[in-house]
Amino acid sequence: MISGRVGVVHCRAEELPAYQEKYCVSSITQGKEDFILHLVGGQLPSNADTEHAALTLEDVYMYFFGRQ
Repeated sequence: MISGRVGVVHCRAEELPAYQEKYCVSSITQGKEDFILHLVGGQLPSNADTEHAALTLEDVYMYFFGRQ
């Protein structure tokens, strides 16, 4: 049902607020050189990796109840 609606994006610290403003971010992990965002929704950015995004319970919750 939400297959293809969860994606992973790598971004720099200065890009983070723009992603948070525009998309539903279910989690943020800090990597060595960047941030790794789990995005959920019907409209994801073109650079979101939807094929390798491991779906979590938090993603499902955010998809159904996140931005209301």
